[in-house]
Amino acid sequence: MLKQGEAPLQHPMFKLLRFPDIISMLNGFFGLSAILLLLFDFSLPVHIKFHAAMVLILLGLLADGLDGLLARRYGKGELGVYFEAMSDMTTMGITPAVFIAMWFNLYSQQNILLFGVLWALLLFYLCAAFIRLASFHPLKNKQVFLGLPASAATMFLLSISFLTTSHYFILLAIFTAACLMILPIKFPKPTKGMNVVTTLIIFLTIFLGFFYTIIYGVFLGSVLFYMVGGQIYLYFSKQTKQTLKKTRHLKK
Repeated sequence: MLKQGEAPLQHPMFKLLRFPDIISMLNGFFGLSAILLLLFDFSLPVHIKFHAAMVLILLGLLADGLDGLLARRYGKGELGVYFEAMSDMTTMGITPAVFIAMWFNLYSQQNILLFGVLWALLLFYLCAAFIRLASFHPLKNKQVFLGLPASAATMFLLSISFLTTSHYFILLAIFTAACLMILPIKFPKPTKGMNVVTTLIIFLTIFLGFFYTIIYGVFLGSVLFYMVGGQIYLYFSKQTKQTLKKTRHLKK
C-alpha cells in the first residue's frame, strides 16, 4: 500500500523493475493480443486472421530475444527471471496451444474423438513448455540448450499449420514438439550470424506471409535446418574433440 505522498513509481515493486523487464512484458502482451485476435470475431478472412495472430507471436519472439540483449547490456532486475518465464509461457506455451486449437476447430469437421486427442496432446504440450521454460535458468549452459527451445517449438508448430490441413499431421507435430522440448537432447546455441538470419526470416514471414504461402515453407525449413542440422553439427563437433584428445594423448 502506498504511503501518503509517495509517488507510484517510488513504490518498492516498481523499484525492482529494469528496462529489459518492460521488453519481457511486451513479449507477453504480444502473446495475449494474439489470443484475443483469434478468439474475437473481427470478420477477417481466415488466412488474414491467422497470419495476423502469427505476426503477433513472432513479434513476441523478437521481444524475447531483445530482452536478453538488453539484460546483458543494462543488467537484470530482481524480477527479470520471473517476467521472462511468465511472458515466454504466454507467448510460447499458451498462445500456440490456442492457435492450434482454433486451427483444428476450423478444419476438423467437429470430430469429437479428434478433439479429445487434441485436448490431451495440447495439455502434454503445455506441460512440456512449462517444464522447458521453468528449467531454462537452472540448466543453463553456454554452449548448448538441453531440449528444443520453446521458441523453436513454437515456430515449428505455427509454420506447419499454414502448410497443411491434415489434422493427423498437426497432432503428430504437437507430440513431436512437446517431446523434443523435454527429452535430454542437446541443441546448439545459435551464433550471432544465425540469429541475424533467423531475424531476417521472421521479418520476411511477417511481411510476405500475407501474400505468399511459400514463405511458410522457408520458415519451416529454417526451423528444421536448426533441429536436424544442429544435431549433425554437435555430432561432428564431438567427434572432432575426441580426435583432438586422442592426438594429444599420443603426443604425450
